[in-house]
Amino acid sequence: MSGGFITSAVAAGIGLGVLSHHGATAAPAASPRAAGYIDPLAGQRWELARTDQGVDYKPVVPEPVRAIGAGVVVYSSSTDCPPTGWPGCAVIGYKLTTGPKAGVIIFVAEHLVGLLPKGAAFGAGARIATALPGYPWTEWGWANCAGSGPAVQYNGAPDGTPMPGGLAFARFMRELGAGSAMDPGPGPDVVKSCAAGRRS
Repeated sequence: MSGGFITSAVAAGIGLGVLSHHGATAAPAASPRAAGYIDPLAGQRWELARTDQGVDYKPVVPEPVRAIGAGVVVYSSSTDCPPTGWPGCAVIGYKLTTGPKAGVIIFVAEHLVGLLPKGAAFGAGARIATALPGYPWTEWGWANCAGSGPAVQYNGAPDGTPMPGGLAFARFMRELGAGSAMDPGPGPDVVKSCAAGRRS
Protein backbone atom coordinates (compact mmCIF):
# COMPACT_ATOMS: atom_id res chain seq x y z
CA MET A 1 0.00 0.00 0.00
CA SER A 2 1.17 3.50 -0.76
CA GLY A 3 2.55 5.43 2.16
CA GLY A 4 1.06 8.76 1.05
CA PHE A 5 -2.44 10.10 0.90
CA ILE A 6 -4.45 10.08 -2.29
CA THR A 7 -7.60 11.92 -3.17
CA SER A 8 -10.39 11.37 -5.64
CA ALA A 9 -8.53 8.62 -7.52
CA VAL A 10 -9.60 6.12 -4.86
CA ALA A 11 -13.22 7.19 -4.93
CA ALA A 12 -13.13 6.93 -8.71
CA GLY A 13 -11.84 3.36 -8.45
CA ILE A 14 -8.23 3.89 -9.49
CA GLY A 15 -6.35 1.80 -7.05
CA LEU A 16 -4.71 1.56 -3.70
CA GLY A 17 -3.68 3.88 -0.92
CA VAL A 18 -5.50 5.94 1.63
CA LEU A 19 -8.04 8.70 1.66
CA SER A 20 -6.83 12.25 1.86
CA HIS A 21 -6.96 13.77 5.32
CA HIS A 22 -9.61 16.01 3.77
CA GLY A 23 -11.67 12.95 2.74
CA ALA A 24 -12.43 11.75 -0.77
CA THR A 25 -13.09 14.64 -3.11
CA ALA A 26 -15.05 12.92 -5.88
CA ALA A 27 -18.56 14.28 -6.27
CA PRO A 28 -21.06 11.73 -4.92
CA ALA A 29 -24.13 10.67 -6.83
CA ALA A 30 -27.02 13.08 -6.44
CA SER A 31 -29.49 10.62 -4.98
CA PRO A 32 -27.69 9.71 -1.70
CA ARG A 33 -27.00 13.37 -0.89
CA ALA A 34 -30.52 14.40 -1.84
CA ALA A 35 -31.79 11.68 0.49
CA GLY A 36 -29.92 13.27 3.40
CA TYR A 37 -27.12 10.70 3.45
CA ILE A 38 -23.53 11.79 4.08
CA ASP A 39 -20.02 10.51 3.41
CA PRO A 40 -19.20 9.25 6.93
CA LEU A 41 -15.44 9.47 6.33
CA ALA A 42 -15.29 13.03 4.97
CA GLY A 43 -12.80 15.29 6.72
CA GLN A 44 -11.18 12.36 8.53
CA ARG A 45 -8.12 10.15 7.99
CA TRP A 46 -8.90 6.54 7.04
CA GLU A 47 -6.87 3.99 5.09
CA LEU A 48 -8.76 1.87 2.60
CA ALA A 49 -8.54 -1.89 3.09
CA ARG A 50 -10.17 -5.05 1.77
CA THR A 51 -13.76 -5.72 0.80
CA ASP A 52 -15.18 -9.01 2.09
CA GLN A 53 -18.43 -9.38 4.06
CA GLY A 54 -18.31 -5.60 4.35
CA VAL A 55 -15.80 -2.86 3.54
CA ASP A 56 -12.79 -2.44 5.82
CA TYR A 57 -11.51 1.01 6.78
CA LYS A 58 -8.52 1.71 9.05
CA PRO A 59 -8.54 4.96 11.01
CA VAL A 60 -5.13 6.64 11.14
CA VAL A 61 -6.04 8.26 14.48
CA PRO A 62 -9.13 7.75 16.67
CA GLU A 63 -12.02 8.90 14.49
CA PRO A 64 -15.75 9.25 15.08
CA VAL A 65 -17.92 6.67 13.37
CA ARG A 66 -20.55 8.92 11.85
CA ALA A 67 -24.02 7.77 10.83
CA ILE A 68 -24.63 7.76 7.08
CA GLY A 69 -28.22 8.89 7.62
CA ALA A 70 -30.82 9.41 10.31
CA GLY A 71 -31.51 6.20 12.14
CA VAL A 72 -31.93 4.18 15.29
CA VAL A 73 -29.51 1.72 16.92
CA VAL A 74 -30.88 -1.83 16.75
CA TYR A 75 -27.80 -3.66 18.12
CA SER A 76 -24.91 -2.50 20.29
CA SER A 77 -22.31 -4.71 21.95
CA SER A 78 -18.72 -4.38 23.14
CA THR A 79 -18.56 -8.07 24.14
CA ASP A 80 -19.38 -9.78 20.83
CA CYS A 81 -16.08 -11.70 20.86
CA PRO A 82 -14.66 -14.84 19.21
CA PRO A 83 -15.21 -17.70 18.67
CA THR A 84 -18.58 -16.59 17.27
CA GLY A 85 -18.22 -12.81 17.28
CA TRP A 86 -15.88 -10.12 15.94
CA PRO A 87 -12.09 -9.98 16.51
CA GLY A 88 -12.40 -6.57 18.17
CA CYS A 89 -15.54 -7.68 20.08
CA ALA A 90 -17.51 -4.50 19.27
CA VAL A 91 -20.37 -4.10 16.79
CA ILE A 92 -23.10 -1.53 16.32
CA GLY A 93 -26.03 -1.96 13.96
CA TYR A 94 -28.37 0.85 13.00
CA LYS A 95 -31.48 1.07 10.85
CA LEU A 96 -31.80 3.95 8.41
CA THR A 97 -35.13 5.71 8.98
CA THR A 98 -35.15 8.15 6.05
CA GLY A 99 -34.40 8.20 2.34
CA PRO A 100 -34.53 5.46 -0.28
CA LYS A 101 -32.67 3.00 1.97
CA ALA A 102 -35.08 3.45 4.92
CA GLY A 103 -35.47 0.13 6.72
CA VAL A 104 -32.05 -1.18 5.71
CA ILE A 105 -29.61 -1.92 8.53
CA ILE A 106 -25.90 -1.02 8.52
CA PHE A 107 -23.29 -2.58 10.81
CA VAL A 108 -19.92 -1.18 11.87
CA ALA A 109 -17.73 -3.61 13.76
CA GLU A 110 -14.43 -4.46 15.39
CA HIS A 111 -12.04 -1.83 16.83
CA LEU A 112 -14.68 0.47 18.38
CA VAL A 113 -15.37 2.16 21.71
CA GLY A 114 -18.11 4.48 22.96
CA LEU A 115 -20.97 2.78 21.13
CA LEU A 116 -24.43 4.34 21.41
CA PRO A 117 -26.89 2.02 23.18
CA LYS A 118 -29.66 0.06 21.52
CA GLY A 119 -32.71 2.26 20.94
CA ALA A 120 -30.75 5.52 20.53
CA ALA A 121 -32.02 7.69 17.68
CA PHE A 122 -29.81 10.16 15.81
CA GLY A 123 -29.47 12.31 12.69
CA ALA A 124 -27.17 11.98 9.70
CA GLY A 125 -23.55 12.64 10.65
CA ALA A 126 -24.00 11.90 14.36
CA ARG A 127 -21.21 10.09 16.20
CA ILE A 128 -22.43 6.56 16.98
CA ALA A 129 -19.06 5.17 18.13
CA THR A 130 -15.33 5.91 17.98
CA ALA A 131 -12.97 3.85 15.80
CA LEU A 132 -9.46 3.18 17.09
CA PRO A 133 -6.32 2.76 14.97
CA GLY A 134 -4.59 -0.62 14.82
CA TYR A 135 -5.75 -4.16 14.25
CA PRO A 136 -8.49 -5.21 13.89
CA TRP A 137 -9.56 -2.34 11.67
CA THR A 138 -13.21 -1.48 11.27
CA GLU A 139 -15.63 -3.24 8.95
CA TRP A 140 -18.74 -1.50 7.58
CA GLY A 141 -21.56 -3.15 5.67
CA TRP A 142 -25.17 -4.11 5.13
CA ALA A 143 -26.33 -6.01 8.21
CA ASN A 144 -28.59 -8.91 8.96
CA CYS A 145 -32.00 -7.96 10.36
CA ALA A 146 -30.67 -8.14 13.95
CA GLY A 147 -27.88 -5.66 13.14
CA SER A 148 -25.27 -7.97 14.66
CA GLY A 149 -23.43 -9.10 11.53
CA PRO A 150 -23.23 -9.09 7.75
CA ALA A 151 -26.28 -9.61 5.58
CA VAL A 152 -24.25 -12.02 3.42
CA GLN A 153 -21.84 -14.17 5.42
CA TYR A 154 -18.98 -16.32 4.12
CA ASN A 155 -20.99 -19.56 4.39
CA GLY A 156 -17.89 -21.66 3.78
CA ALA A 157 -15.98 -19.21 1.57
CA PRO A 158 -12.43 -18.38 2.76
CA ASP A 159 -11.88 -15.36 5.02
CA GLY A 160 -11.36 -12.25 2.90
CA THR A 161 -13.54 -13.41 0.00
CA PRO A 162 -15.46 -10.45 -1.49
CA MET A 163 -19.12 -11.32 -0.85
CA PRO A 164 -22.19 -9.81 -2.58
CA GLY A 165 -23.08 -7.80 0.52
CA GLY A 166 -19.60 -6.29 0.82
CA LEU A 167 -19.48 -5.45 -2.87
CA ALA A 168 -22.93 -3.81 -2.68
CA PHE A 169 -21.86 -1.74 0.34
CA ALA A 170 -18.66 -0.70 -1.46
CA ARG A 171 -20.80 0.59 -4.34
CA PHE A 172 -22.95 2.53 -1.86
CA MET A 173 -19.91 4.04 -0.11
CA ARG A 174 -18.51 5.11 -3.48
CA GLU A 175 -21.82 6.83 -4.27
CA LEU A 176 -21.41 8.75 -1.02
CA GLY A 177 -17.83 9.73 -1.92
CA ALA A 178 -16.06 7.55 0.65
CA GLY A 179 -14.36 5.17 -1.78
CA SER A 180 -13.12 1.62 -1.40
CA ALA A 181 -9.77 -0.02 -2.14
CA MET A 182 -11.36 -2.63 -4.38
CA ASP A 183 -13.43 -1.74 -7.43
CA PRO A 184 -16.72 -3.53 -6.68
CA GLY A 185 -17.84 -3.48 -10.30
CA PRO A 186 -21.44 -2.95 -11.41
CA GLY A 187 -24.43 -4.23 -9.49
CA PRO A 188 -26.90 -3.28 -6.77
CA ASP A 189 -25.89 -0.95 -3.94
CA VAL A 190 -27.90 -2.87 -1.35
CA VAL A 191 -28.58 -6.59 -0.94
CA LYS A 192 -31.22 -6.78 1.75
CA SER A 193 -33.86 -4.66 3.41
CA CYS A 194 -35.51 -5.57 6.69
CA ALA A 195 -38.48 -3.29 6.03
CA ALA A 196 -41.50 -5.59 5.74
CA GLY A 197 -39.22 -8.45 4.70
CA ARG A 198 -38.50 -6.79 1.35
CA ARG A 199 -35.39 -7.83 -0.60
CA SER A 200 -33.71 -5.64 -3.19
